Amino acid sequence: MANLPYVSEPDWEALAPEIRAHEPRSALVGGRAGTETIARLLAQAPAHLAPRSLLLCECGDLQADALRIEAVRAFPNAWIEVRQDLAGLDRVLQIEP
Repeated sequence: MANLPYVSEPDWEALAPEIRAHEPRSALVGGRAGTETIARLLAQAPAHLAPRSLLLCECGDLQADALRIEAVRAFPNAWIEVRQDLAGLDRVLQIEP
């Protein structure tokens, strides 16, 4: 399970001041688009995951499609699904290599 930073640079600037005041920028911002940190994980993960393992990664709802494409590149034979949160928004990338 990975809860990596996935807020984009522009979204960081738009976050409520109380969030920015109490959360370190590095804990939330995942690069210019917000997907860079997760994309690096996806590129490196195949070399480290055991067979029959499971990778769950939280993401922003508007990032799920792009990250699914990255996951397919990294895990071409895996079962990949995007799961929704309780609000019905795409929130978790699930990969079973």
